[in-house]
Amino acid sequence: MLTKFHKVLIGALVVQIALAVVLFAKGGRPAPAQEHALLPGFDAAKVTRLQVFSEDKPIDLVKKGDAWVVASSFDYPADKTKIDAVLAPIAKLAAAEPVAESKSRHKQLGVADDGFKRKLVITADGKDTTLFVGGSAGLRRNAVRLAGSDDVYGVAGLSEFSAPATVNLWVDPHYYAIPKDQIAEIRVEDYVFTHKDDGTWTATYKGEAIEPLDTDKLEPLIDQMASVDVLAPAALDQKKTGTFTIQMKGAAPISIGYAELGDKYWIHHEAMNRAVTIDKSKLEVIGFDRAKLVKAK
Repeated sequence: MLTKFHKVLIGALVVQIALAVVLFAKGGRPAPAQEHALLPGFDAAKVTRLQVFSEDKPIDLVKKGDAWVVASSFDYPADKTKIDAVLAPIAKLAAAEPVAESKSRHKQLGVADDGFKRKLVITADGKDTTLFVGGSAGLRRNAVRLAGSDDVYGVAGLSEFSAPATVNLWVDPHYYAIPKDQIAEIRVEDYVFTHKDDGTWTATYKGEAIEPLDTDKLEPLIDQMASVDVLAPAALDQKKTGTFTIQMKGAAPISIGYAELGDKYWIHHEAMNRAVTIDKSKLEVIGFDRAKLVKAK
């Protein structure tokens, strides 16, 4: 005779058998959590400001019209493609379960309020979203935490290297570049370098020809004046101490102002509304020893 107690046991057994069947059908493991968007509704096209914090000076990128500038560095034009390369992955950030859920893990993963690899403050529609980007959180994944939450997720596509800590990596690396074959003459300090029709160069110092000319020593000097890369943006109101002039073939001359700033030179292409600094080693012609241009016999 089945008592009430026996019926309860039978019912429990039936439930256990049903659970076993379900687990067996799924391989004996619970279904993995599904990834979900960390920033649902985020639209990269609506972003008007991106601030990048690191151990160095913060970088403030601001959208003006359709263009971007580095507001923290004299409004120097920023490279839009480099900003898009950061914002596009942010719009796709997705993860399943957190890799950490307590503040005690934040510093270890590099996403603490006071200890992070990168902090990104993203402004869109007048609202700020703050992301902390840390170190590795698994295979090809990096730790990311949304400000105000203790949850840390491992995500793909975003790391500290996605948002560089130096300004020159956010701008076009080339300040200016002039094809050497279009240069007719360069005047700098007491030198005049003349580009002849046959492609060779002559040089004078204080009006006296340098002969025999060591073109292997001259060519690097010409290269440095014809093309300048950005070390860092600089203020326009710097007082220049000299100018070198590049006379183009069939075109107006180009004036480049310069000034010595410690171990750097301030450089201003006078047809541009922006200036840069470069290492002194990138403009050796200033104060160059004439004797080095004389070819050894």
